Amino acid sequence: MPEGTIFRPSDSEGVRVPVMVIEGEYGKFAVLETALLGLVCQATGIATKATRVKMAAGEKQVLGFGLRRMHPAMSLMIDRASYIG
Repeated sequence: MPEGTIFRPSDSEGVRVPVMVIEGEYGKFAVLETALLGLVCQATGIATKATRVKMAAGEKQVLGFGLRRMHPAMSLMIDRASYIG
């Protein structure tokens, strides 16, 4: 899916839609599976909440202060996901 695409768990006919497809031998990427799932889950959750806040705010300016509760190493991912959202 292109970045910033709004996605749902299934399409209009109820068919589940994958967000990411990884091809290859499972043993070669299994070690990264948990990290990839965590990154996608965290980033999409932040982008979704940012979108909802901006929609509720309408034309008002929105500022984010989410980094106060997260590890500083995640700041770039959080800021990027918020901006995309």
